[in-house]
Amino acid sequence: MKTRDIFYAILLKEQIKLRKFFWIPFVAVLAVVIDAYISYKGVISHKGATALWAELIYKQSIHFSKLSWVFIASGMLFAYVQFMPECKDKRLRLMFHLPVSYRFSIYSMISVGVVLNLLLTLSALLLLQLLFFALHFPYELSFEMLMTTLPWALVGVISYLAAAVAIADSAIWRKFIFGGMWAVFVSLLTVNNGFFSYKEDLWIYTLVSLLWLFAFECAALETKGDALKIDISKIACFLLCVISLLWFVPNFYNKAVKLDRFQLSGFFSPISKEFIILEIGTEKMAFKDETGELLSTVAAHKMLPFMFSGNVEKWGGFPIQTDKGEITYELAANSVQSVSVTPQDVLAQNLPFHLLYESAPVGTTLETPPDVLLIKSDRVLFIDCVDGAVNREKSEKFTQALKETGVLFPIQTAASNPSNLKPFDEGMFLADSANRLFQLKIVEGEPYVRDTGTVMQERVLYINVDEKLKRIFYGAVVTENGVYLNMYDGTMQKLPLVSYDPKTDAVTARFTPFYKSVVKKDLSDKNAPIELIAADESFQTVRTHEQNIPDTIIKKREYVSYGLSFLSPFSLTQFSYFSNEVLLQITPAPNLIFAGLGILFALILYVGIRGKKIEVFAIFAICFTGILGLLAYMAFGQVGKRGRD
Repeated sequence: MKTRDIFYAILLKEQIKLRKFFWIPFVAVLAVVIDAYISYKGVISHKGATALWAELIYKQSIHFSKLSWVFIASGMLFAYVQFMPECKDKRLRLMFHLPVSYRFSIYSMISVGVVLNLLLTLSALLLLQLLFFALHFPYELSFEMLMTTLPWALVGVISYLAAAVAIADSAIWRKFIFGGMWAVFVSLLTVNNGFFSYKEDLWIYTLVSLLWLFAFECAALETKGDALKIDISKIACFLLCVISLLWFVPNFYNKAVKLDRFQLSGFFSPISKEFIILEIGTEKMAFKDETGELLSTVAAHKMLPFMFSGNVEKWGGFPIQTDKGEITYELAANSVQSVSVTPQDVLAQNLPFHLLYESAPVGTTLETPPDVLLIKSDRVLFIDCVDGAVNREKSEKFTQALKETGVLFPIQTAASNPSNLKPFDEGMFLADSANRLFQLKIVEGEPYVRDTGTVMQERVLYINVDEKLKRIFYGAVVTENGVYLNMYDGTMQKLPLVSYDPKTDAVTARFTPFYKSVVKKDLSDKNAPIELIAADESFQTVRTHEQNIPDTIIKKREYVSYGLSFLSPFSLTQFSYFSNEVLLQITPAPNLIFAGLGILFALILYVGIRGKKIEVFAIFAICFTGILGLLAYMAFGQVGKRGRD
């Protein structure tokens, strides 16, 4: 019998098993897309089309997230229908007696389920694209939304393979192990952090997930029990187990030890002319002076009248006389303006859409615009939120106004404040390709473009706009080497930071009538001290202070790191202070000495378990993965060589 004939026979057999059930997942996908359509139309009917666009652009709400569970359930359904008849009473052994390689038979069967999952993904993408087309979403928006489904499709294939393995494996305890590994991968691939948040590392997730293709072979071989010199499928299962433990063990350990959350900040007091340190724990908040002496809440609040004006007024603390002048309750309650910049803000890849309000409305409220502004490489477009049509006349008028004022496309970065609850509108600020800063507004329906006269010396990474009644500054402008405040007086004031790294530093600046307080934290080192800087009205530094993390907190963190390092020389993390993306990062243990002790402990246990029957692969794996490698070995036994069951 020819191999081709056997392949056709296998396909026919799978078709017979699946013919009554294959359509169910496709109907479920259609139901989810209809549900998303109803959800979108509900937002439009209650709040308007622009509100829906704003929700998608700024919040990146995913109304079709139920698709992830459809993919998971569909994969399990396909696996159950395909493999339950094959594996009942170990019938899978018959596959090894076919006149072809057992791998040919295994992967022919698996390919049917994988192809069905891929067809399900394509149908979901097609239906979603039809939905987005019906709602008139442009390519720049719909593409990001469509790509959001890719990790869900991947976890659907994993669910199919994991269910097939659980059905085929003869050992109950191994079924639970595979189930736990499947649950880890579901957790890894179903994080919703905005549209296409896996963009950066999806290819790594895909490569790791390919190991699941070999898992069914491992389970099938368990039913046969013949000796093999090199068992690739078992090595794949071993690696899958290690990867799952790299994620599970650190997460479980961190939850078990319940390390208290701790934050450190500070404010400059116009009364004491020193910084008041604020320590925030899980259940309490403490104030201290620069020397570390504990302050009562009342005393601390009275020294910070601009931050706690309500309490100071209640205690009869106003007016307060200072060398800068008198502080009244009215002055304290309405004079603070602040801005914060984090690495996630700076490095985020936002969608190129903006809401641009009419800055000179007829009444006192800002009316929601009927369109959104889309920044292209050589122009701006205004897209109607109801029908998706481009307003050609308005687009050309605003593009021409920008170019006539000197804007050089492409625009590097731009920002506006999308809230309609702000007291007034300042439009948007943008940095062109020459690092020049411009302001764009709509005034009585016409474009207003202002060249601020500012040319940044470094590339502009981030801009924000935050309208406040005090009108001290429009917002922040961040470059590769500094944080600037875009002032209403036309100047660009650089915050008095000794150094600044946009990839690691979080900065908060608070303005009060007499002083400015700046706090900088290095997020790359949780035990690093925070930098506190106070400046006067002319941005001249009047006081600096470096506040260390309390030794008790550092010691607690060290003790926790000892245990974590002993358990695992590496950890798998998905999130970072420095990115909005869902990553796949393998990070080393915080304490290498305890990591080495954990590896040594695992090796001793392994040698004690195996005696003289040690395997080179297992020794090598445990040297890199420590106790996690030992646990994986205990789950799957010998990796390099198989004996009879």
